[in-house]
Amino acid sequence: MRSGSLWADELPPPSLGLRSRSNSSANQHQRQKHHVAGESEHAAHASSASGSAPDDECGTKPEDGGYDYNPGDRRFVGRALRQHWYQFWRFRDPPLPPPPSMEDAGVTPYARAGWLSVLFYEWMTPMMVLGYRRPLESSDLWRMDSQHEAKTLSRRLNADWERRVREAEEKNRKIIDGTTQPGFATKAAWAVGIAKDRYLLRKETARRPRNYSGHHRPSLIMAIHDQFAWLLWTGLLIKLVGDVAQLTAPLVVRRIITYGQQAYAAAHDPMHTLPAPSVGLGVGLSFVLFAMTIIASVFQHQFFFRSMSVGVFSRAALISAIFERGLQMNGKDRAAGKLTNHISTDVSRIDFASNWFTLVVSAPIQIIICLVILLTQLGPSALAGFAILVLAAPVQTLAMGQMFKARRKSMVWTDKRAKGIAEILSSMRIVKSFSFEPDFLDRLHTVRKNELRGIRTLLLIRSAANAVAFSLPVLAAVLAFVTYSLTGHSLNPANIFTSLTLFNLLRMPLLFLPLALSATTDAMNAFGRLQRVFEAPLVKDTSEREPDSKYGLVLQDASFQWDQ
Repeated sequence: MRSGSLWADELPPPSLGLRSRSNSSANQHQRQKHHVAGESEHAAHASSASGSAPDDECGTKPEDGGYDYNPGDRRFVGRALRQHWYQFWRFRDPPLPPPPSMEDAGVTPYARAGWLSVLFYEWMTPMMVLGYRRPLESSDLWRMDSQHEAKTLSRRLNADWERRVREAEEKNRKIIDGTTQPGFATKAAWAVGIAKDRYLLRKETARRPRNYSGHHRPSLIMAIHDQFAWLLWTGLLIKLVGDVAQLTAPLVVRRIITYGQQAYAAAHDPMHTLPAPSVGLGVGLSFVLFAMTIIASVFQHQFFFRSMSVGVFSRAALISAIFERGLQMNGKDRAAGKLTNHISTDVSRIDFASNWFTLVVSAPIQIIICLVILLTQLGPSALAGFAILVLAAPVQTLAMGQMFKARRKSMVWTDKRAKGIAEILSSMRIVKSFSFEPDFLDRLHTVRKNELRGIRTLLLIRSAANAVAFSLPVLAAVLAFVTYSLTGHSLNPANIFTSLTLFNLLRMPLLFLPLALSATTDAMNAFGRLQRVFEAPLVKDTSEREPDSKYGLVLQDASFQWDQ
């Protein structure tokens, strides 16, 4: 059997690929033996790498109490180690065994990585190499550092939220006693809000929006922003630098094409009167284009890494805070399945929107830079192509508004479905005893049907918006070139290729802008739903257990009532 490949292509019948003894203590003892007997482990790997036949179908022979981890039950052949000095492509030593448990895993190197390692993701190299040499296990993954653990992020979020609650209460107190007077803009906004029927029909005791009563509400969005503002806005700054490098690269391409035209004309000039451009200029332009491409690529990926980090950290902080507050909420505020729906739906939308939120700011900047460069290349003819993009903007805005309405309507049915499923599961014995399955299934079917109707409308609007955004750059380029030709201009290759590149670069912001707006509206809706969870009153009374108490629970002269 060949020793140069890691996994053979032959796949046996599917299985779990994890064979373990029933004795867990023997399993732990075998894992400890892997760490103590290092020399025997190295010798075993070396003998396997020499090309000897495997002892079982996976190429390893687990000892008593041991285990053999092989996802998918793939045939392990073994990877040869370095036997001679010139075999530099082989590793000298076999890979280390995985840690015994997740608690024994090391802290992520990202916490102490330098700026160069962060910029080029060098801190991920050890994990990539280990995954190349052997299958990864869960204990191989690094632990988060103490600053980014879920409990730390949740504690910071709760502290920021409480601070903003106190600030809002102080501002409201000043508004009530007349210490603070609203300005002209605030009064004008109130006048517009009062004129709307939906505000006139509100009860006096109902919760009013900020622009109607002047009362401030603590913002959950700003509480999240207080924690991750550095990651978020530095990511946006990095994105803008990468966009500038990417959008100005076509100008270098235009200069290279012009250089080639001049060199060709000088080489084929029969009179030899045209001066030939310097070779160093062409080489320098090539290096400049290469550097701009590298800068654009590195900075774009750094932007997405920071945006995704904001989403992951926000998700961890929100989930931990929701669980903590859920244990202290009243029964009427903690509806069945509602907190689970918040975690599975709303928090996921916030996580997704963090990847695209900054594109709402950067995409218009990209479009403006492209338009300015196109005007320098094609003149007023570029406005003919850009007019299509301008005319499509109101359509995209209208589509985003309809998507927001469809999402809000479907979420009502989503909450009803989650609540109904939770109630059915909690009362399954009664449902089965009285054969209520058909009735409850009909109810769930009706709720789910209405929910899917809203989701279908949402997906149709989103697909139409994405199709329009994807086809607009092509239509804009065609119209711009036709107008440029009809106005009596000659089609210069330098201008044509530069303009085509710019119109192609316009495709990405136009394609991602509807997605960013859609994700942002979904996240705003999710934040509004989570806001009610954080504003719900908490039960401050706690009970303490006494281990030496004679009785577990004692009630004397107690009275009970249902939550209103």
